[in-house]
Amino acid sequence: MRSVVFDIFRRNVWPIPFTGRCLLHEHLKRWSGRELDLMRSIDEEGPQYAAARAAGDFDAAAVIAGEAAALIHDIPNAADVM
Repeated sequence: MRSVVFDIFRRNVWPIPFTGRCLLHEHLKRWSGRELDLMRSIDEEGPQYAAARAAGDFDAAAVIAGEAAALIHDIPNAADVM
């Protein structure tokens, strides 16, 4: 999902129209569309995000995904690939 949510958490927001593409998870769903609320509560929410990121908690931290992520439509098993 393209969003500025994780940029807000990192306090590194890029100029419009640039956004980041991250894998969608519950944390991103929670804040998507509520970016202004996030900006208002960043002093409280930011440290929690930083701790999750430092701990490798990718249910909260961003998992950056490049353009190729949208090209994946299935995950074949190794036997099929071989």
